[in-house]
Amino acid sequence: MLRLAVCITGIAAALAGCQCGKEGSERPSFEGNADNANVKQRLLGNWRTDPSDSDSLERFGSVRLRFEDDGTLAHVIETESTDQVILLTFEVDGDELVTDQPSAPRIERTRFRFTRDGLLVLERDGESSRYVRAYPEDHAR
Repeated sequence: MLRLAVCITGIAAALAGCQCGKEGSERPSFEGNADNANVKQRLLGNWRTDPSDSDSLERFGSVRLRFEDDGTLAHVIETESTDQVILLTFEVDGDELVTDQPSAPRIERTRFRFTRDGLLVLERDGESSRYVRAYPEDHAR
């Protein structure tokens, strides 16, 4: 319940709360984000918490993100009994993911990057979390 409370208090908590890594931990190398249209295309689809991101998994459990071409984002926190779903809108502004939660409007910005090996890394307030590309069948429960 605490995990949901952290994530439901607005989009900052939804994304920042689920982007945790320890300070000083090894960080992947990054590619720059070229332009907004190309970067948005790279974001589209399904992502899930990187299984090797033990800090994020321990603190917040498994998270799924689904970016749609129409600018919607489903942020899903998996729990043993049910999935907690937060529906958002998003756009790309340079190296920032600009999000809003229509049910509790508030614009939030989260830095993001892609690693050379294809991971999506979200960063906020000095903490980060990594996501791997997922496919629809990975979401079966």
